[in-house]
Amino acid sequence: MARKKYRVNWGPAGAFTLPRLLMAHEDFRELSGSAMRVLMALGYQHNGRNNGDLSATHKTMEAWGGMSHTTLARALRELQERLLMAK
Repeated sequence: MARKKYRVNWGPAGAFTLPRLLMAHEDFRELSGSAMRVLMALGYQHNGRNNGDLSATHKTMEAWGGMSHTTLARALRELQERLLMAK
């Protein structure tokens, strides 16, 4: 007999989930703190209808604790090099 899949209704706020396969990958586990914060900010913006229309600008990151321009640039470069963000 098939197991019943339980669905969680997160309401209009939705949810951002990370696949275990991604979390087990070395590139993800070795991310710097600033790169992880940028990745979380990008995931927060995704709502199911805006795939590909995400941004991590200096102004956007102010709501996530602030980040200098050079740190943001370094974090974005790190995500791109690890192929966790499109170029």
